[in-house]
Amino acid sequence: MTTIVAQIRAIRMGHSERAQVHAVCAKGHDIKIEVASDEVPGAVGDLLVLSWSAHANPAAATPALTAPSAPVSVPVPASMSTADAAVVDGQFDALMRGGAPQTLTPDQQLAALFKEKAR
Repeated sequence: MTTIVAQIRAIRMGHSERAQVHAVCAKGHDIKIEVASDEVPGAVGDLLVLSWSAHANPAAATPALTAPSAPVSVPVPASMSTADAAVVDGQFDALMRGGAPQTLTPDQQLAALFKEKAR
């Protein structure tokens, strides 16, 4: 638990339901908090005492940092036929022109599945 004692230097209230309390601690650090206008603590010159701590959020648990692992190798296809390369090139060209990529015909999809199973 951290406790900070600071002198209130300004209280800013506007047309909203919130007010900003600006205080300065003995180390010269600015502390600014926003509170409901009807809950403004004290007046300029008074002391603002803040007690706070930070706790891990169980709803958003962060994974522990670990040492970087070795790079993962990505399998590279053994070979690509000219027809496969032409399909990829056509899809790339369509994307570069702002269109949707070509979709493979059912026959091409079936041929690609058989080719994958044969490897």
